[in-house]
Amino acid sequence: RHHVQGFGSLAEEMGWPVMFVNPTRFNSPYYKEMMEGLEAAGQPPIVVARGNSIAGWEVLHPPSGERLPKADDNMTVLAREVHGVRVLLLSDLGEAGQADLAGSGLDLRSDIVVTAMPGVGEPLGQALLAAIEPKAIVLSACTYPYADIPSAALLERLAKRNVPLFNTLADGGIEIVIRRNGEWRIESMHGREISTPREELKTP
Repeated sequence: RHHVQGFGSLAEEMGWPVMFVNPTRFNSPYYKEMMEGLEAAGQPPIVVARGNSIAGWEVLHPPSGERLPKADDNMTVLAREVHGVRVLLLSDLGEAGQADLAGSGLDLRSDIVVTAMPGVGEPLGQALLAAIEPKAIVLSACTYPYADIPSAALLERLAKRNVPLFNTLADGGIEIVIRRNGEWRIESMHGREISTPREELKTP
C-alpha cells in the first residue's frame, strides 16, 4: 500500500503515464485501482518479463508463467550498464524470488545494487549476494511499516561483505552519480560519500 497509494491521485492531476508492469496480477486494491485507471484512460499497461527490456534496462525477474506465492517474490528486477558500470535494481524482492533469480543462470554481477526491505524475511540472501558480487550496496529502509526497519543482524551480515553499505534509514536520501569515464560516486544527504577507487577507472 505504501508503495502506490498516492499514484492514482497524482495520475489524475498529471495524466496517466505509459506504464510497464510485470505479468503478476497482485491482489492489492490499490494495484487494481491503478490498472482500472490506466484502462479507463485508454493507456493499457505494457507487460514485461524476464528477457524483455525497458528503455535500456534489462528485466531479470519475474519470468513469464506461474507467480510465486508471496507478492514480494514477484517484484520487478532491472539491470543496466551505464558507462561501463553495472547497476542492479532489486526492489523489495522476497526470499523465494531471490532464490529464483539466483538460480536463473543469469549473470547477476553488478557494481552497485539497490534493494529494499521485503515484507517478510531479508533482502540480499547469501546465495544472491554471492552471485551479484557488488562493490557497493544501497538499502532502502524506513520506520514504517515495521518490516522496513533493517535488523542489526541484517546490517552486520551485509557489512561482512566489506563493501560500502548505505542505509537510507541512517544515511537519508542517496544520490548515485556515474560519469562517462566509468567513475561512480554515491553520496548521502548527511554527507557520507564513497567513489570508485582510481585503479578501477575505465578508459573512456
